Amino acid sequence: MQHVLDTSTIGVTAAEENARVLGSVSASYVDAPVSGGVAGARARTLSVMYAGPKDACDAVEPILAGLSDRRQRVGERAGMAQALKLANNFLSATTLLATSEAVSFGLSAGLDMGTMLEVLNSSSGQSGATSDKFPRHVLTGTYAAGFTNSLMSKDMQLYVEAVREQNAPSVLGPLISSVWQQFSESDPAVDFTRIYPFVQQMGGTETTADL
Repeated sequence: MQHVLDTSTIGVTAAEENARVLGSVSASYVDAPVSGGVAGARARTLSVMYAGPKDACDAVEPILAGLSDRRQRVGERAGMAQALKLANNFLSATTLLATSEAVSFGLSAGLDMGTMLEVLNSSSGQSGATSDKFPRHVLTGTYAAGFTNSLMSKDMQLYVEAVREQNAPSVLGPLISSVWQQFSESDPAVDFTRIYPFVQQMGGTETTADL
């Protein structure tokens, strides 16, 4: 049997359809999106989440092992790994956006960004945004995390669609997605850490979404 290993982030429905089509010609499909960006790929620290029948997953395991030591099978069905990847990116997008707003607020009150990050990272507000993205890419002004705002906007749209299809709770998703869409339309294909200057430019404007 032939096996197809897909490391793209394409959404739950697309992964399910791929598995159905391939199954009709006696081929297996392993849904295996990755998280960690270019730096993670170079350092072999990508988080690989994959889903599919056990025999198919076992067959592609050597390839997955070549990608990273951080890999986990998360389910039996194609689409389950996509769901987890979209949930992960929703959290990443949300914390980066929220940190951008919080830091902008702090600076407006006269605080220093470095001091803010030091305190936040020893407090309950710590996240991947405060401990990694801001110190490495925002504070330094490099903005080179290796993931574009256009891709994040695409993933947020996929997340909102998947939540709607699953009839799952939807409170922040549409709002977060709308901000990333505005950012990607305003300045397409730039590093996603540049959400910070975008938020600063928004000033007192309000962003709304149909919740």
